[in-house]
Formats: sequence, C-alpha cells, structure tokens
Amino acid sequence: TSEETVAKTDPFPLDTGDGTVLLSGRIDRIDTMGSDARIVDYKTTIRYSAKDVTDGVSLQMPLYAVALETFLMLGIECKEAKLVQPGKMEDKEVLQRKGGKWPEREAAMKRGVARAVAGIREGRFPPAPHGECCRVCVGSRACRYEQWRTERKVGSDGAPHT
Repeated sequence: TSEETVAKTDPFPLDTGDGTVLLSGRIDRIDTMGSDARIVDYKTTIRYSAKDVTDGVSLQMPLYAVALETFLMLGIECKEAKLVQPGKMEDKEVLQRKGGKWPEREAAMKRGVARAVAGIREGRFPPAPHGECCRVCVGSRACRYEQWRTERKVGSDGAPHT
C-alpha cells in the first residue's frame, strides 16, 4: 500500500463515444501494491446491484476505475473496486474483472454518463428511481415521486413528449 496522496485539480476528461465530458470528484481510498490498485468507497448503507452497473445506472465505481487508470495513476491497473460499510463485515466488489465483465461494464458506464449529460443539456432529467430505492430513500416523503407523473411528462420509454 501507499500513503501518497493523489491530488489533481484539473478535471478528468472522459470520452463517452458521444463526446468528452469533464468530471471532477474525490475517491475515498486507493490502495496500491506494485502496479495494481484497489478503490474503496465507504457507504453508510450498501444498495448495490450488479445489474445496475451492467445497465449503466450505477456509474460511480466504474467511473472511478477509469479515472484512476487513465488520469490519476497512469500505469496502474484497478483490479478491484469495493463498496464498504464501516462496522460491517460484508463488502461488495463492483468491477468483476476476474469474471470478464469489465469491458461491458466500462462501456455501460460511458453510455450512462453520455445519456445523463444529454438529458441535462436538453433540460430533461425526470426522477428515475431504480429498483427498491423509493422504499428505502430518506427523501421519499419530500420527493413525492409517482410513476404516472413522470410518464405524463416524458412517456413510459423516457423520451420527452413533443
């Protein structure tokens, strides 16, 4: 492991295939050993679904891995990206490089970022809860999300009504 601090003030340029997006942020922890790295993100609760990563809905950890390898620490390969809940023994490995799913997950992340940026540029970013998130969300009482309201504005396929 390394105790060096990796700090860059320049934004990270992510090529999504639909254009370059400049991003900035902070990774909780990066452990290195030789030319290998592990990213750790601490969570108060872990609600992780492998399908969300594959579908390009959960973008954070794949985005961190690409940023680490192509911007922060060139020559280092991110072997793992884990979600850890302090005080709990369980953690979740997100990248699944050993299972050969990484190329698919990286591509899904880039599509997800491109989709989000396009929606923001078009002024279209309706609430889009995924899975069981409304049931456990602390803001659910204030948000008043109801599926029919969003469909009325954008349609059941997510495309805006014209």
